[in-house]
Amino acid sequence: MKHFNDLDNMFVINFSQFSSENRWDPEFFSPKYQENLKRISWKKSEKLADLVSFSNETWDQKSIFTDFFHYIEISSIDLSSGNISNTKCVKIDDAPSRAKMIVRNGDILVSTTRPSRGAISLYNNDEVKVASTGFSIIRNLKEDSLSKEALFCLLKMPFSLLQMKQRSSGGNYPAITQAELGKIIIPIPSHEEQSQIVDLYQSVLALRNKKISQSDLMLNRLYDDVLNSLGIVLDDQNNSISDRVFKRMFSDLVGRRFDPIYYNSDLEQFNKGKFTSIKLKTLIIEFSSGQGVGRQDQASEEEGVLQIRPTNLGPQGSFVFEKNVFVPDEARHKRLQKGDVIFNNTNSQELVGKSAYWDIDLEATYSNHITVLRVDETKIFPEYLALILNLYQKSNIFYSICTNWNNQSGVGIDVLLDLNIPLPPLALQEEIISHIRQIRDEAKKLKDEANLVLENAKQEIERIILGETE
Repeated sequence: MKHFNDLDNMFVINFSQFSSENRWDPEFFSPKYQENLKRISWKKSEKLADLVSFSNETWDQKSIFTDFFHYIEISSIDLSSGNISNTKCVKIDDAPSRAKMIVRNGDILVSTTRPSRGAISLYNNDEVKVASTGFSIIRNLKEDSLSKEALFCLLKMPFSLLQMKQRSSGGNYPAITQAELGKIIIPIPSHEEQSQIVDLYQSVLALRNKKISQSDLMLNRLYDDVLNSLGIVLDDQNNSISDRVFKRMFSDLVGRRFDPIYYNSDLEQFNKGKFTSIKLKTLIIEFSSGQGVGRQDQASEEEGVLQIRPTNLGPQGSFVFEKNVFVPDEARHKRLQKGDVIFNNTNSQELVGKSAYWDIDLEATYSNHITVLRVDETKIFPEYLALILNLYQKSNIFYSICTNWNNQSGVGIDVLLDLNIPLPPLALQEEIISHIRQIRDEAKKLKDEANLVLENAKQEIERIILGETE
């Protein structure tokens, strides 16, 4: 829980400022926002709405699509670079209700949900796609004083993102309307400066993306090292018809599930390594699931306790603290302890089973979509267990054995506890953990270097645009 000195939050403004903006929320007039605008005020500038035309083209005219289309959500955008990836291929008949906005080559997509994160992309692709209603789409420039590439850079700059934050409204999920987005002030650099900042930004992005790719490659090889240590060899994946046809004795199905995918996982291959596999239920001393909270039961960050949810679990056992939810301290929800293994029991079929090892010095509780496991450390180290569970998730084990309903998938506690876990001696577990930590540290160092390069470039671009000196 955060505590603030009241004097730090007190400031005085003129009454005329209220009437000019027609806003009555004190945060809007915070000195940090006023100082931000002062930095831009001396520069030739325009309101965004005077520079561009927003597109509200929707996809009702289905003739432009085939049976499927690619669907862009905010999570599809790399927050640092603005590149779009991992778009969902959706059948028209199964289109989610929020899939409405048509995206065309040259469009700039600006996230209207928590816009200060910088989910902004310049779409350079001839393929027509569809975006969720969580975006405003800039399609045309009203004058030639700015290029699309320069405008994209300017929107990604801190002085623009801070204005978007200022003009957002809402509690834990602040959003900005298109009308308010149109009011943000954009400085207009000279054409020479525009070329300079675009070249700088693109060159830095190329360097940043190279480092990120190196980091991702290291992390993707991480699980191969674990398999080698355990002497486990997984068969090559083959998606031919003959390889997808298999048989099971009826006696194997009696009293059990009948969905074929459940019996087509690679789980048995994990039991054929150097070491005996042990049921998870014999390795733990305690397990529990958390509590769900509706939006009306949540608290602010200053007054609440962080609740770990599936969105807080990143790739390869990492944590992501961007889409945070807080619960009232007095609710006394179950707390995480250092050494807990966090298992995501409910998610999409592709993501269910994400796991992580909690070693963070932070007070936190957890949602009903999380199961917490506490292990018998005379048999297994919790960090090793989290690693194996993530290995299973990456190998589509949970994809195969989960239960599906209403666009969600779940792994019940009985199924989870019945899993076999390859169990080497504690000394080898510790050796595996140490090796994986080293890989993760090296990968994190590369990623941190990549992000620092980009942040330094943004500062340099701001100095070019605003004529500031260090």
